[in-house]
Amino acid sequence: MPLTNVQYATIKRDYDRIRSLNEQTLKERRREIESLSPEYNAVYKEIGTLSGEAAMAALNSSPGDTASYKTRMDELQNKQIGILKSLGKPADYLDPVYTCPFCRDTGMVEGQHCVCFKKKAIELLFNDSNLRNITEGISFESFDLSLYPDEGPDAVGKTPFNYASEALAVAKGFVKDFDSHRDNIFIYGNTGVGKTLLSTCIAGELINSTHSVVYLTAVDLFQRLEEYEENSPLVECDLLIIDDLGTELTNTYTVSKFFYCLNERLLRRKSTIISTNLNLDDLERTYTERISSRILSSYIIMKLTGDDLRTKKLFS
Repeated sequence: MPLTNVQYATIKRDYDRIRSLNEQTLKERRREIESLSPEYNAVYKEIGTLSGEAAMAALNSSPGDTASYKTRMDELQNKQIGILKSLGKPADYLDPVYTCPFCRDTGMVEGQHCVCFKKKAIELLFNDSNLRNITEGISFESFDLSLYPDEGPDAVGKTPFNYASEALAVAKGFVKDFDSHRDNIFIYGNTGVGKTLLSTCIAGELINSTHSVVYLTAVDLFQRLEEYEENSPLVECDLLIIDDLGTELTNTYTVSKFFYCLNERLLRRKSTIISTNLNLDDLERTYTERISSRILSSYIIMKLTGDDLRTKKLFS
């Protein structure tokens, strides 16, 4: 799913907009300091003059002369920092402003697309703005443990509250250690027990920390697998969330593409979250043994139990 020329131009215009806003921010900061400290202005002008003299000296003078310019330049720059600090500003307050420090808002690093460009492309291709709407106002506090009864333990002695508490702790750890661990999560349980909500909480946290997230229902995912490509955003994104696995229509071709997608993400250390109403036995019966074994061996398995929370909220 490569970018069209129109989509590429849309992203480039966004970089132009970002650079313009950041340049304006820097101009406003300079005007602010100029109004607060005439001394800073004098030092700034002296640095400009000295830079020109040092450039000429580097062409014509001895190393000793060049070193003296450097010493004077260091003194002036330290004086600038001192003035900024006296005004309650950080030392880099008048440095160029960049939204992305890696590409400096160009979208390119050493001839390759920056991670921020890839994130913009993924957001554009997968309508991430809709995901932002879904996750707006959602946080881990939205996952209300009081809705899960701490009674009626199952065969292994766990209550719905026990399962929900464990799942919430795993989800928080997943977000906290996301960049260093790159884990995967498989959440299963009956309809309405909070699987989608927990996935949405994770998505919101990672979007807010500038990670690229693709959130698809299983139905939408398998439709997209029909046009799957090796370097698809389905593989490139930091986190792929597949909601409601088991509700889609499958065939041999899409199931093989599904395996490739999951396996490729594992090889690239890209995280995936799958939620489903299927139990673990159903998983192997519905999909191939290769898929079920990959999930069971490479994913954190989380279970949620209890009654339909939507009914509880409706009548609470």
